[in-house]
Amino acid sequence: MAVEYVLTEQSAERRMVYRLTAPDLEPGQSEYPFPIRPQTVRLTYTSSNGSPWALYCLEIAGLRVRKDGTVNPASFAHTTRCYPDSEHFQRSKPAWLREFAERHRVPAAVAPRPSV
Repeated sequence: MAVEYVLTEQSAERRMVYRLTAPDLEPGQSEYPFPIRPQTVRLTYTSSNGSPWALYCLEIAGLRVRKDGTVNPASFAHTTRCYPDSEHFQRSKPAWLREFAERHRVPAAVAPRPSV
């Protein structure tokens, strides 16, 4: 899991990237007309004026799935962005993704940077 913090004025973003193995996102579950095999998901949390971190969006990156079910590892990753609080997300995204978002509503604790 990689973590990145971005502070702008009184708002902050926290991004966490997870590698995962998950079922393919079929057409209609992403913005692409072809299936995507997820490889990573980046969670973005926001906080304003010191409020608790809230899950803002998920970005799933993966490779295009060919008609024969294989992927081309040399192809570039396709990314689809989802907003877990939207009605569209709840209605059109697969159960595994909705469950993943629910499990990660609150960001995982991050260990402090080790001293050198």
